[in-house]
Formats: sequence, structure tokens, C-alpha cells
Amino acid sequence: MLRRLPVLLALLILLVAIPTKVLRMLKTLVHQAATPSTLFSLPQQYEESLRRRQPPQPLNASTHNAAPARIQGTTALVTDHNTRWEPQRMTLTSEFIAPANTQTGQSDCSLIDTAAARLVNSWVREGSAAGLHGILYDNRDRGHSTLDRAQWPELVFVRYSPEIRAANGDFGFRPWQRFNLPAFGNASTALVNPVFWRSNPRNMLCNPLHAILMLEHYLGNQLYCAPEHNDFDPPHGDLYPANAPCWVISQGSSGSDQPFLKAIALTLAAFPPQTRKQLETHGLLMHAVQWTLRQSLRTVEKPEDFFTGRAHPTVFRAEQLDPKRMVQAAHSMTTERIPPLVRLQVIRESAARHGVDYFSGGPAEELLTHPLLIARVHRTVARKRTILVKATVSSSDQSPPRFRWEVLQGNPETVEIKPLVPDASVASVTFTWHPSHSVQSAPELSTSRIDVGVFAESSGIPSMPAIICSLAIASETRLYDGDKMISVDYAAPGTSAVYTDPMLVPTRNWKDTYQYDSTGNISGWIRSTPDQPPQHFTSTGELASDPEKSDSARGPVRYLLREVPEQRPELLWQSP
Repeated sequence: MLRRLPVLLALLILLVAIPTKVLRMLKTLVHQAATPSTLFSLPQQYEESLRRRQPPQPLNASTHNAAPARIQGTTALVTDHNTRWEPQRMTLTSEFIAPANTQTGQSDCSLIDTAAARLVNSWVREGSAAGLHGILYDNRDRGHSTLDRAQWPELVFVRYSPEIRAANGDFGFRPWQRFNLPAFGNASTALVNPVFWRSNPRNMLCNPLHAILMLEHYLGNQLYCAPEHNDFDPPHGDLYPANAPCWVISQGSSGSDQPFLKAIALTLAAFPPQTRKQLETHGLLMHAVQWTLRQSLRTVEKPEDFFTGRAHPTVFRAEQLDPKRMVQAAHSMTTERIPPLVRLQVIRESAARHGVDYFSGGPAEELLTHPLLIARVHRTVARKRTILVKATVSSSDQSPPRFRWEVLQGNPETVEIKPLVPDASVASVTFTWHPSHSVQSAPELSTSRIDVGVFAESSGIPSMPAIICSLAIASETRLYDGDKMISVDYAAPGTSAVYTDPMLVPTRNWKDTYQYDSTGNISGWIRSTPDQPPQHFTSTGELASDPEKSDSARGPVRYLLREVPEQRPELLWQSP
């Protein structure tokens, strides 16, 4: 199912930009690879080799002899013997033989007593709904927040061998693991380190390779839920650097994912058999589940609401769910009415130079580039940043689509969208640097991220949006005169204390005040650091030997990350 993987290779180089000590700490936190000899330790070893630019270690021959396993009753046992390591995809694929469906219409797929479940059971009995045959449920918190097996007699529950459990292959989000059969699941866990605390989805988004893998698995009929656990709460607000469609994030902590798991299971069961078969074949099953979830939210009161942030929040609240509406939407989806899938391609975008236009110690402005999600961090001191994007849709027999570009989150006045062709399939999007603003779906919270959704409408059916995100750094105090940069204070009292993700933004203890020549171009800047004399920089980021002459370069400046355990990384600079 993973057909778009060349983008993975392009992103591997980004791994070297992530602080090594941070990665080492995160690997410890999520209990990865307790038993290095197991097959399930290979992804970490492979990543480490790539990060060090070394050839990966050769794999044991038994890795290549894996064969699909039979599902025993309603249990699918994952072992080394039915799991393949695919290095070109950086993925461990556990494979099962789907048993023949001999129980069609003979039993209920769910024993929970809700209106949605009663509807689905009636459709399954009459043969108009597919039920849960061949669907895997993967609990990844060791039963901490799991579906009750007794309430889901048709659902196949994933179980892991002792060796894999010893390697923690059953715990937390594991972006390099997937199944050959459709699967949904949850990890009601989070990282609780004093500095690098975060939910599972935020952890994935801060590593471009892991985020890409999660998006690719989503396009391979896999969908996971996780709680936001302090990443979408006061006092910090919305801390997600991007709004990704490849998971469902629930408001709250442990157990808050339960209503969503049940709604997803019932939705999967409600699809007509031929519709589900086609969705699976094209890797669109979870895409259709997400579409159904968002179309059916209680906050979506009229069709136009689907093109707003009301339908596409970063985090979902249980009270927004309407499971009955979800299963009705799924059951009415015919093979001719499958929502289109929008894919994005970056044609070109504003360029920025590290050490001149921004200072990060490694992480660039490009956080993530994938056909479903483009995410950028507005690091450059330029007030505006433009990206030219082309949108296409998955092949179908539907009428030619027309595209819509809508601001889902953020002040529309800070975004300029210019469609460049009649069907709006190509557009330039210009983001103006902006301070924090209220989250549309939760006005009591703040965010510094703007989301633009790209929709396609075909035969009257709107697509899920592919999303373009721009994240401003909330801890910076910027002063502009129109579009002219005056100063950036990275350590201003008050503002610098605003939480920003230490995986993306290091501490910087200085202020830069910009100077201009007679033509209005930046001629350099003056850097003010506490307890140190001001330092003058040239327009190319070199230290000036003569403050009176902007072109008197003394030599290049090096920026280094200082990493100390239990502290935020700090960016330091050194002159010749």
C-alpha cells in the first residue's frame, strides 16, 4: 500500500538536524529496543546508522523468510516469524491471513447498547454492512485503555509475543510498525520527561521521518488514537506544530480515547461490503473514516461548516461525537460516492539561510513535506513567507474536481491565498508572521499556528482537506515597520517564557537590532547579549571587524547547540 515512499528517502537527511542527546533521551523514555537482538529493534538500529551516515548492519536471513500467520479465533499474534523488515520503507510489516467470513449476518458485531450499535447490527444481519470481519484492533498501552473484547465479538485483537513485548514493540506509537490488514488502535500513553514531555502525536510530528511513516501507514488502512495529555490545555494552549489527518487526538488524558475507538469501530462495520472492499484496495479506508467523523461532528451544523475549522480541529472532544450520524454516513457511502483524496506538491517556496535569516542550530523551516500535509516553522526574520503549491486528487470516475483553499485556523488577514489557474489547483499561499491567537475550536486556548485546508469537490462530494501549516515561534518578540524588520528579541522578559517545543526551538539569549543601507536593504544587525558588549554583524551573518563598515567581515560565525540533561537545548554562537 505504501506507494509514495520516495519522499522518505528525501527526509532521512533531516534526521541529522535533531539533537542527538534529545533523540537518545526520547528513545529511553518510550522504552524502545530493550532487547537489541530482536527483529523489533532493527528500526532504531537502522535509524541510528542513517543518522551517523554509516551503512546499516546486514539483517539476519530469517528476517526475509517471514510468512503470514493465521488468525486464531479473534486473536492475531505478532511474532518475528510473521513480520518482515522492509528497509526501503523503514517498516516492520506484520502479516496475517484473513479468515473466510463464514458468520455473515449470523451475529452482532457489537454488544454495546447504543443507537449507533443497534443500527449497525441490523445492517450487518441484513447483509448491507460489512461488519468487522478482517479488522484488527491494536491496543498499544498494555490494556491501560483498551476495548472490551466481550463487547466486540467480531473484532480481531492483536497480541504480541513475549520477545516483542520485551523489546517494547507493543507499547506507544511505533511509526515503523504496520499490518497488512486494516487496523485501528490506540496508545493512551505520553512522554512525561521534565523537559521533553509530550503526547504521542507531538512526538511524531517533531521527527520528520516518523511523521511521514505515520501518514504513509494511514494511507495503508491504519489509524490510531491518542490523548493530547497537556498538549492542548491551559496554560500552554495548542502545542502541536501541525494538524495531521493520520490520527485522532482526544481531549484529555488516559481513557479519553475510548469514545473515539468505539465510534471508529462502528463506522468501519457500517460501510457497505463493496464500498469497504474498494476503500481497502486503494488504501482509503481510514481516509473515509476520518471524512465520516468530521462530516458528522455536532459542530458541523450545515454543509459549509465542513470547510471550516469547526470540522477539522487539531484535537477532538468527546461531546463533539455523533456516532449515529457517523454510521449513517458510512452506510450510505457507495462505491460511486467515495470522497476524493487531495494530494499536495510544493512547486517552490521562500528560501531562508541559517545564520543569516534565522538561528536554530539545526532544524530548518521545513518541518514536514508530504502529499497530505505540508508543515513549516516561520523562522526567517522576513515578515512574509510564500509557498507555491499544486493540488491533485486520487484517480476516480468522478467529474473533474474544483479546489477550495480555506483558512481553518488563524486570522485570515495574516494569510493571502492566490489561485493561479481556473480550477484553483495551483495557488500561492503567503503567511505573514503573526503573534499567538485563539484556537477556533477552543477559544480559551491560544496557538501560533495557521492551518490552510485544501479541499476538492467532485460530483458534489467534498474531500478531506490536505493541510498546509505555518507555525510562528511564540517565544520571540518581533518588531516590524510594515514589512521591514526592526528587531527580534529572543530573550525578552515575559515573551521568552512562553512555552515553545524544545525539540524545535532552542533557548537563545540575545536580541538582534537590524540596520539598513540607503537603498533599504539590510546591511547588518547589532546583537545584544546580557553582560556582554554589543556585537556587529554583516548582512551575510559574519562578525564585523569594524562596526562602522558593514562589509568588514572578520569571519564566519558558528552556531552550536549546548545540550545538558534535564535542560532545554541552548543555542550558542562562536566567532573566529
